[in-house]
Amino acid sequence: MPKPTPELRRARLAASAIKGLTVKPGAQGKLLWYWEPNRAEKAAGWKPLAFGADKRAAQSGAETRNAEVAAWRRGEDPVPARSSTGSEGAGHSSDANTPKLAPPPAKHRAFETIGEHAARYRTQYLVHMSAGHQRTAGSNLKLICDVFGDLLPSDIQPHHITNWTDSLRGRGDFTAKGRQVSDTTAHNRLRTFRALLAWIKNPHEKFGQPKGRNQIWEADDRAAFIAAANDLGYPNMALAMRLAFYTGQRTQSLLAFTEAQLTEMKHILDPQDRAFFAEPDAKGIGRVWGWEFIQAKSERADSPVHMHIPFEPDLLADVRAAIARNRAIDRAPKADGASPRLLTHVLVNETPGKPGGEPWLYRHFNRRWNEIKDHAIKCTGRVGMDQLVWHDFRRSRVVELKRQGFSHDRIATLTGHQPDSVNAIMKIYGPVDSNMTVSLLAASAEQARQRKKA
Repeated sequence: MPKPTPELRRARLAASAIKGLTVKPGAQGKLLWYWEPNRAEKAAGWKPLAFGADKRAAQSGAETRNAEVAAWRRGEDPVPARSSTGSEGAGHSSDANTPKLAPPPAKHRAFETIGEHAARYRTQYLVHMSAGHQRTAGSNLKLICDVFGDLLPSDIQPHHITNWTDSLRGRGDFTAKGRQVSDTTAHNRLRTFRALLAWIKNPHEKFGQPKGRNQIWEADDRAAFIAAANDLGYPNMALAMRLAFYTGQRTQSLLAFTEAQLTEMKHILDPQDRAFFAEPDAKGIGRVWGWEFIQAKSERADSPVHMHIPFEPDLLADVRAAIARNRAIDRAPKADGASPRLLTHVLVNETPGKPGGEPWLYRHFNRRWNEIKDHAIKCTGRVGMDQLVWHDFRRSRVVELKRQGFSHDRIATLTGHQPDSVNAIMKIYGPVDSNMTVSLLAASAEQARQRKKA
């Protein structure tokens, strides 16, 4: 597929400011403008409009059609103007009942719908965020506009949000595989909506947080996942799970882990710590190796966190073995004569029957992860694993270290959290720790026995 020309990119950017307006390349380099209904409008009978190459008529026509649709939704026009696609360059509908297109307004309308605000939010705010944030927020905004796109911000009431939240939590909204949307997905969609409403200063933006997650990966869950990954022939995914739990890092950091980031840690002062992590050496002088990287976190892009996490000898050996396998694939001659990959990743896409070695795309990694989790549930019957997501490894590591009695400050040095964030995890998102409960009750019972003896 040819890349869009700069002219087409600029036209698409201009079209995104008006709901339903699109532009497509035509013959002889022309740009053709259209208004297209969303799914709900199309189901109600609204038809696309073609405006040909006249940009001004297209903008005017799209504004007029959006006003007609908005009036219809408010009940002012009981019958939608169900026009058919006009002739190219006509600038208006072929339906005689459709009002003629009005000239462009002298200034921007004071009352904008959620869909119009969302279009401006994309072009004026999201473009300054990271690529990952744009991808996630853009997908969420599309779903939000399908539900609320034609409403004004002042129309949004708490009961709208309650009903939508209920639908996200399992009454009507399903993924492609037929599963109900997870709590994490619902949380992310609501968070995007809150951010949009806050951006347009909507008085109803504070409609509450969704219930916090309390799932963590227990030892049996992790063992089941590793066994399923190996059973399906994905040992590199088993290593990915071990690294995720051991380091407590985010997916984007793990998928960006390259051979160059495995570096020696030369400034370990404590002899016992050095002896624990040191790699056996022929000269008897063990060296400590770790993962050195800049933590990927968009909201702290102005103050990136530099991390250097040492590896235990067994995990280090597995990381080195993965690098050696992937480097051999990268350097092997390609059948199509393509140049070898010079940057070897630790975690790679290992598809049976294919050469492999390619760095992961996030969506492909997510699919593989769900495939392995489904297999683990099938083999072990641990249906509770279906509620777990990859990012839960990060919180699970925090909870395990807290169970072992480490302070929040020390935990934060591994995960890269601010200490206050660790506090929030334990107070809001962290599960009730049965080990702490047992310790408390045992100490209480012991004190009671001592009082009786006295």
